[in-house]
Amino acid sequence: MSNPNSLVARVLKSKYFANGDFLHSSLGTRPSYAWRSILHGRDLLCKGLVRDIGNGESSNVWSVNWIIDPLPRPPNYRTDSVIDLTLKISDLLLLHSSSWDVARLRHAFTDYDTEIILRLNPKLSQEDGYKWGFTKDGVYTSRSGYKFLDSLPDENGELQPTLPLLEKKLWCSLWKIKAPAKIKHFLWKALAGAVAVMDRLRSRGIQILNHAASCKFLDLYHLLSQSSKNPMDNRIKAFPWIIWHLWKARNKLAFEGSQYSSVSVLSKAKEEANVWWEINFPHVEEPPPQLLDQRARNSWSKPPPGILKCNFGVSWVNNQSPCGAAWILQDDKGKTILHSRRSLHSVASEREAELLTVQWVVDDMINTHQQRIIFESSCALARDTFLNPMEFRALLPLTNDINCRLHMLEDWSFQHCVQDKNTIAQDIAVSVTAGHRYQSYIAYGEPSWLLKRIACEAEA
Repeated sequence: MSNPNSLVARVLKSKYFANGDFLHSSLGTRPSYAWRSILHGRDLLCKGLVRDIGNGESSNVWSVNWIIDPLPRPPNYRTDSVIDLTLKISDLLLLHSSSWDVARLRHAFTDYDTEIILRLNPKLSQEDGYKWGFTKDGVYTSRSGYKFLDSLPDENGELQPTLPLLEKKLWCSLWKIKAPAKIKHFLWKALAGAVAVMDRLRSRGIQILNHAASCKFLDLYHLLSQSSKNPMDNRIKAFPWIIWHLWKARNKLAFEGSQYSSVSVLSKAKEEANVWWEINFPHVEEPPPQLLDQRARNSWSKPPPGILKCNFGVSWVNNQSPCGAAWILQDDKGKTILHSRRSLHSVASEREAELLTVQWVVDDMINTHQQRIIFESSCALARDTFLNPMEFRALLPLTNDINCRLHMLEDWSFQHCVQDKNTIAQDIAVSVTAGHRYQSYIAYGEPSWLLKRIACEAEA
């Protein structure tokens, strides 16, 4: 109704109500299961629909529901007034205006209904339509439908009983379990009676006791409550998969004649549950104390106050592949100031790649007006080249250029560190070589995942 030009709306209209509208359509001949289901819910929909007043020209005052109190209905007329059965809503508006004719309203309707009508805002520029009366935007939702259904009186004029407290808790807890969406949806369908098991058994002459449904609720409520109390208990956390695989095994038996043992069903359910939990909630084992001490010794260390530390990393594979390089600048509190990464092409050796990276890093520090810097890296080949420059004469022009650039900084030093102290810069360099599409930037402030990792290392 809200989207009559959609493909499904046009298909249904052409087949079932080509010359009418949806609200007054019939079941028709040879209706599909989908159409039967739609008409089954139409009665509830009609009870909650209210006229969305536009110019009011197509809406009869007495034959459509256009006020809500608390259910949609037509307004009540005054007993001492003359009733015009052809009266339209547009006749209640001032000429060429979207304002109500208050005098005419008070003359035609009860005072109570007049006040309700005066709170409505007609949209003069559009035609009259329908909207769902129990959401702010007029669009139907499942939640509003269930709430509206609870408020409807039964045939005796009494309100329908709401769900017991136990079942309300069950419905709320159902969507909070840790399981794939398809399994949660299956459990919801099972509780809602949408899985046709009982009807199929009754059709085969098997009698189902009336207390079966309540047992089903109580059993599942027990499992859900235990799951919330002990979410990591291996005996509990696999129960959604067990129910799901029991249902699949039942279908295999009913429709394909394939029979599975209870042991195989249980084993497969637990296996899938363990895989899902491992992917979505990976278990991190607590390292032994000696390993923690080693990590603390090898973790990134903060520079002295007033000094910045620039960690850089290099990843070279061969002279045919791009070489990745990255650097991260942090202050004495461990806060990231700047960060950048790049790729180098046609680099003959890993030693040359490390020296080119040093040249690039120093150049970036000069261009960003940094002065007091500690350069830290796990590049052993660059360190060896600077300590023994005459042994690598082919690289002398490069090392001399780096030394010249370093004199443009106020204070600087180089520190060689183990790999664990340089993991952030090195990992980004590796990602460049591997072709990962990390965003290239020089980030001021907080580059999200980098800051989290650096903060963890600094705390360690």
